Amino acid sequence: MQGEGYASRSRDTAWSEMARKSTA
Repeated sequence: MQGEGYASRSRDTAWSEMARKSTA
């Protein structure tokens, strides 16, 4: 469970960063 949550959070962060660069 913990590992899954970590992976999910990491993916969300990556998506957020990508979107940020795209809009930047």
